[in-house]
Amino acid sequence: MDSKAKNIKQATDYGCYPYMNPSFVRDRRIVFYDNHCLLCHWSVRFILDHDKKGLFAFAPLQGETWQHLTKSLATPVTMEAVQYFDGKTLVDKSDAVLNIFQQMGSGWRLLTIFRMIPRAWRNAVYDFIARNRFRWFRRQIECSLEKQLPASRILD
Repeated sequence: MDSKAKNIKQATDYGCYPYMNPSFVRDRRIVFYDNHCLLCHWSVRFILDHDKKGLFAFAPLQGETWQHLTKSLATPVTMEAVQYFDGKTLVDKSDAVLNIFQQMGSGWRLLTIFRMIPRAWRNAVYDFIARNRFRWFRRQIECSLEKQLPASRILD
C-alpha cells in the first residue's frame, strides 16, 4: 500500500483523531473541563482517583473533542461550566456534577440527594463558585494535567 492510500485509510479509520468518530464519542462518558482552571484540574484528579471502574474520559472545553461534539448540537452551550456527556445527553453545572457522582457509584451516589433542591438554586451555588474560582484557586496558566493522567483517559 502506498503512503497516500495509507493516509486515506487512517483518516477513515479515525486512527489519529478518535474524537472524530461518532461511535467513539457516543460510547464514552466524557467530563469536559476548563483547561485553565485549577479547581477544574483538582476535580478531574478527584474523579480519576475515585473512578475505580474507569468509566470516565476527560477533555478540555478548549479542545477538539468539545468543538466536534458541540457542532452537532442545536442549542448553544456555555464553556463557563463543567459539562458531562454520557454518550447521549450533554448536561452542565450542578446536573453534570450530580450525574458524575451517580456514575461513580458506592457512597458517592448518596450525594445525588441534592437533586431534591431545585436546579435553579443548585446552579446559583455552582455559578457563585464558578465566578470566584480564579480568585480562590488561581488561574492555571500552563496545562500540566494531560501529562499527569493516563493517555487512554484524556481526549483533546
